Amino acid sequence: ARKWHPIQYLYDAIDLCYLYKISRLQLHFTDDQSFTFPTDAYPKLRTENRCYSKEALIALDTYAKERGVLLVPELDLPGHCACFNASYPEIFGSHGIMCAEEKTFAALETLIDEVLALFPKTRYLHLGGDEAQIARWDDCEGCRAYREAHDLPDVHALYAHYLQRMTDYVLSKGVTPVIWEGFSKEYNHLISKDVLIIAWESYYHLAPDLIDEGFSIINASWQPLYITPNV
Repeated sequence: ARKWHPIQYLYDAIDLCYLYKISRLQLHFTDDQSFTFPTDAYPKLRTENRCYSKEALIALDTYAKERGVLLVPELDLPGHCACFNASYPEIFGSHGIMCAEEKTFAALETLIDEVLALFPKTRYLHLGGDEAQIARWDDCEGCRAYREAHDLPDVHALYAHYLQRMTDYVLSKGVTPVIWEGFSKEYNHLISKDVLIIAWESYYHLAPDLIDEGFSIINASWQPLYITPNV
């Protein structure tokens, strides 16, 4: 979603995974630059000329399975949500961050259902959870009311609560949620230990800290493992 790749590029990536015995390939369907997942529930989200079709993704998933590669779809929220804010501000907000309100949670659950329906064999769904400008929740009247109604003392508690709601919903579907390490240690208890955490930024937690807390992790620490090729 950040840098558009035509569908053939994804086939080539699967071939490389097969060649090098890499068993999982994550697909970053949402970002500020574009929304590439073919949602029917919220069609205005789709970015013109950058949105894959359902048929194309079903065929891609079949191709990957035949080569022993599991596709892991990702909805990267509550940050990276400019497309959501621009398309449906009345549902998702307009403060540069995904709103934390009941109407928003209901819409996100609908999107999750759509993704899981298109990838019925996936064992994982990545829900993002990084680089969210959570201070902006205090600029949103509905978010403030939601936080007060749920007795959440600050935006860091609301952030962990957001992740808790989303990951618990995915767990209820029999799928393992994956999130970036981006929540405060103070609220670790809100996140299920069945959630897979990618340690990357090392701002809120170091990888050993997450392990000590009982989380299962993928260690992709920012230094020296962050590689962004210009392709």
